[in-house]
Amino acid sequence: MAQIQKVIEQLGYTANEAKVYICALGLGECHVSDIAVKLKMPLSSVQAIVDKLHKNGLINFYVKNRYKYWVAESPEKLLTQLRQREETVLAAMPALTALRKKSGKMQKPAIKIFTGRDDIQSIFDDIIDTKHHMLAIIPEDSFIGLFEGTSIFEDFTLARVRGNLRIRVLAPDTPRGRKLAEAGSKELRDMRFLPPEVGIETANFLYADKVALIMFNQNQPTAVLIKDPGMYATEVAVFEELWERSGSGVQDGSLFSKPGLFKTLADSSPQPLLITDDKAEIQYVNAAWEKQFGYSLEEVRGRNPNMLQSGKTPREVYEKMWEALRADQHFQTDEIIDKKKTGELFNLLTTVFPLRSGNHLLYVQVLDDITQHKRVEELRNTFLKTASKAAPKK
Repeated sequence: MAQIQKVIEQLGYTANEAKVYICALGLGECHVSDIAVKLKMPLSSVQAIVDKLHKNGLINFYVKNRYKYWVAESPEKLLTQLRQREETVLAAMPALTALRKKSGKMQKPAIKIFTGRDDIQSIFDDIIDTKHHMLAIIPEDSFIGLFEGTSIFEDFTLARVRGNLRIRVLAPDTPRGRKLAEAGSKELRDMRFLPPEVGIETANFLYADKVALIMFNQNQPTAVLIKDPGMYATEVAVFEELWERSGSGVQDGSLFSKPGLFKTLADSSPQPLLITDDKAEIQYVNAAWEKQFGYSLEEVRGRNPNMLQSGKTPREVYEKMWEALRADQHFQTDEIIDKKKTGELFNLLTTVFPLRSGNHLLYVQVLDDITQHKRVEELRNTFLKTASKAAPKK
């Protein structure tokens, strides 16, 4: 045990902080007083340490029946903190690299050339290895045609989904493109169709400060991979401009693909807010929700909210929730314990209600302080009134 304590101390924690964390790990769910008794330390000292460890994300709590229960995070959290420090250093690397000049000149961009279908597959392997979400502009008929008769494209898609790597795609509006768009939610692909006047003949993949250009010469398809932050930033700016000008890849349109009443209401809400479709697939989250959970909209769109479950909420709570929603009624509870991207558990007042707009059935979830029943009710009424006004008149 002393050896484990020394390891934690080497990560920047004091001896007492290491002892409190190790004790909390052993006790499981506990009160601060339980830790103080176990370690024979003053209650006030333990409380101060617990507060600091909570701030650092090593110990978290939830409230049940007005009592606060503390739970030590998994030891993997220590590894996460090490990785975050590494990421902080990596984020500073471009600036540090900029200081490393040779004869007053910046280093040249790294350029690699790939020839042939099998050689080009190395680019897809690199995309997966870098573990970055990506952007792509694809003439999908030429692109998919290049890999016809192989499993290269399918393997790439499966590897993306397994790694939870989302891709935003711009492509011409073709039957093959429409088929890709229909599978978008399942394959973590957001897709829009380019305006007719925008013609493309090469495929562009943008990821991790890299730009990959694939040219579809029938005799010898060729790809160029360029690693250069400046070129990457320029290509991303062009992509985002085209993205704004392009239409949704969803056949029947999306309520959230363009600014609208529901999106405006969600964005103006100070409470964390999540909206799913009738299949319980996340369609939209606002900025307050992103801040609360630590996920971006791109990371969760198309996924089921059960990815946020902590395992601490009684099953009957969810059963009652769906019973109410199927009866077209709203559901409210303070018993749901959710989990952030970091693994931290928290407990807020959860309100879920069905919302019908035309042919669409949505489910809206609002989180707020446990004392704010009235404020949540006012927001729910605003959504319902908006849906009523927006519904087509018969």
